[in-house]
Amino acid sequence: MRQITKDSVQTMFDNRKMNKQNMSVSDGVMRLHGNAIAWFNDSENPGQKRKTITLSDGGWQTVTTKERLNGILDHLNLGHIFQKDFVWYYSPGSGCVKPFGGSMEIRL
Repeated sequence: MRQITKDSVQTMFDNRKMNKQNMSVSDGVMRLHGNAIAWFNDSENPGQKRKTITLSDGGWQTVTTKERLNGILDHLNLGHIFQKDFVWYYSPGSGCVKPFGGSMEIRL
């Protein structure tokens, strides 16, 4: 994993700001080339508040986007995204594989 990925992920989870090369992180949003690829959500359910994070390819399924998203998944120990025959898939690590579909929400 590239150092900029490690720095971006740690900055996001520490709720700090960063603007370095093609990455920026602020207000709980990670951006690659200005496109939001990950952000925290607070959703209210009756009697319960939960926090989630949304991972998105931002419309650009590139090697760099996949690496940044995998940096977050690695930080959370929640599997990885991979590509096969030009299609992205998510594997939570238990042998299960699901099409990525452009975005996903993860409950924290």
